[in-house]
Order: sequence, then C-alpha cells, then structure tokens
Amino acid sequence: MIKICIMIYIAAVVLVFYMSYRTTRQMVGPLRRLSDRMKEVENGVFNGVEVSDNGGKNEINSLALDFNVMVRHIDDLIHENYLKKILLQESELKLLQSQINPHFLYNTLESINWMAKAGRTKEISVMVRALSNLFRSTVNNKESVITVREELELLGNYISIQKIRFEERLEIYIDVDENFYEYRMPKFVLQPLVENSI
Repeated sequence: MIKICIMIYIAAVVLVFYMSYRTTRQMVGPLRRLSDRMKEVENGVFNGVEVSDNGGKNEINSLALDFNVMVRHIDDLIHENYLKKILLQESELKLLQSQINPHFLYNTLESINWMAKAGRTKEISVMVRALSNLFRSTVNNKESVITVREELELLGNYISIQKIRFEERLEIYIDVDENFYEYRMPKFVLQPLVENSI
C-alpha cells in the first residue's frame, strides 16, 4: 500500500508539473511572440508584423488581435503620408521646372530687339531657336527626370543665348566625364547654377 501511495504521489506530482509547464507555455509563448513583434514595430518594421491569435478567446489573443489592427492602421498611415510627400515633392519639382526666370526672358527679348535693329539676323535666328527649345522643354512636363546628356543639351540652349548677349565677355567651358552622360537627374537643375554664376 505504501509503495502504491508513493507511486500515486509521484505520478500526481509529475502530472501537476507537466500541467503547470503546459499552461505556462501556452501563456508565455504568445506573450513572447507578441513582445518580439512589438520590438520589431519599435525598430520601424511594420510590414508583415502580425501575431497569430491561435483561435482562442483569452486576453492574450485579444491583445494580439488589437495589436494586429493597430499595426495595420499605422502601416496604412505611414504609406499614405509617404505617398503624399512624394506627390508634394513631384509637384514642387514640376513647378520649379516650369518656371523660366522672367529677367532672363526680358533680357533675351530685349537683345533680340536690338539685334533686329542692327540687322544681325543670324544671331537672332540662333537666339530664337535656343529660346524656343528652352520653352518647349519647360512646357513639356512629361519627364521631370532626364539624362545628364539631355540636361547638357538644354543648358547648351541657355548658354548659346547668353554667349550672343555677352559676346566675348563670356567664356564657358563644359567639362563632364562621358561616363556620366546616361545618369539620370531632375530637369533644369544646372541652368539656375550657371545663371547665378553669370
């Protein structure tokens, strides 16, 4: 009888330890997973950070469901804000690219007027062609990012106008490595730099 009681006691203790281990594991496992996902969100990782609810209806699963809803909502807000910033930057860039300095336009037209009075038709033709190329590029907003080669061509139109205006007082040297010609850049970035330096 004593042996049977001892065996029953040992079996009961083992069973109690096993049940405690299972219960603790069922509670601690989801909490640890939830804590790991929270750390990922803290580090800025929102995409795919969801905790499975295991189909239960306890407090931990309820927390996991609330956490999933919160992460999805934050991720949506971040994407929405990011898209708004991109659209704002694109519209600002297009606005800047669509503007031609009115002083430059006024001075160019004034130069054309004086050359017409002086009968310098060849220079007038070059200036009008370069000015029309600049306007065409300004009005054409299909591409806001172009190659370095195309940007240098646009800059060449501007430079040819300025060289006629300033004659021998202006000397311009363009030194660009040919390896960069196919790189892409925002349109009309170089012209304001050259304009300011002139």
